[in-house]
Amino acid sequence: MRNDVTEFINECDDSARRKKGYKVEAPLGDVFVAKEFFDIVSLDIVVPRPVTGRGHRYLLTFADHFPRFCAAIRIVRQDTKTIARVFVVRIITQLGVPRKF
Repeated sequence: MRNDVTEFINECDDSARRKKGYKVEAPLGDVFVAKEFFDIVSLDIVVPRPVTGRGHRYLLTFADHFPRFCAAIRIVRQDTKTIARVFVVRIITQLGVPRKF
C-alpha cells in the first residue's frame, strides 16, 4: 500500500505543484506595447475615500500607457452608468477615443 500511495503522489499533478521548489511557468499572453498617445488606456477605482462635502466617495483613475499620463476624477458612485458618463465627458471629449482599453 505504501508503494501505491507513493506512486500516486508522484504522478499527481496537484501534489507535484505543492512540493517545495516547484516553479509554475505560465505561458505569456500577447504583449501590447503602446507606441503613441491613447494607444492603450486603463481605468480603475480607488475605494474607500473620505466623503467630500459634495458626496464624492470614490476616485476613478485613468492612465495612458504611452506617456504615463494619469488623471484622478472624484465620483459619487461606482456603478457602470456613472463611470461611463464620467469617462465620456471628462476623458473622451477632451482627449479623444483610445484604441484599446
